[in-house]
Amino acid sequence: MGKYVIRKSKTGFYFNVEATNGQVIATAQQYKSKPSCKKAIDALKKLAKSPIEDLTIKDGPKYPNPKWQVYQDRKKEFRFRLVASNGNNLIWGEGYSTMQACKAGVLSVQANVNSEIEDKAVAEKKPADKKPAAKKTAAKKTAKKPAAKKAAKKPAKKTTAKKAVKKPAKKTAAKKTTKKAVKKPVKKTTAKKAVKKPVKKTAAKKPAAKKAVKKPAKKSK
Repeated sequence: MGKYVIRKSKTGFYFNVEATNGQVIATAQQYKSKPSCKKAIDALKKLAKSPIEDLTIKDGPKYPNPKWQVYQDRKKEFRFRLVASNGNNLIWGEGYSTMQACKAGVLSVQANVNSEIEDKAVAEKKPADKKPAAKKTAAKKTAKKPAAKKAAKKPAKKTTAKKAVKKPAKKTAAKKTTKKAVKKPVKKTTAKKAVKKPVKKTAAKKPAAKKAVKKPAKKSK
């Protein structure tokens, strides 16, 4: 009994159909995730009994999808592929020198269709590489904590220095009040008004004094 071997590549996941001797019979296409790769294996099990269409015969029988197709490539090697219902190729066979050997490869896949799945993609993940990476990040976090404490102490010193600078600001307020107190007693306008008032009284001389001098002169005659 053969087996399905799931492997990991740079672009995703794929599986091989291997015989009992470990020889690769067919290879699947690339899949982005492992679950989609396993779904392709389930689809292969369902479509394994599809008819075989020989493309090397011009007037040979044609079948609708799903089906097996055997053909000859540019190197003149015989290969097979399994076409799904949607027209996508599920697996490709290895190159064979004769058509008989190519069709025997299709029969081998059909015979090993219920084989077990061996997941070799798990061993290729290398989980040991992730653990030291986690330790490095933890070390960075611990290194940042004492730096944060030092930064907290520095602004505390600056705030105390600012409060000490604000205290002499009260002296400037006292200087302003003294200047205003000097300006208040200097009122020149009130002194001028007091001088002008008696000047007006002296200028206004009544003519009654002149009339009193002239009256006794008339009596002497």
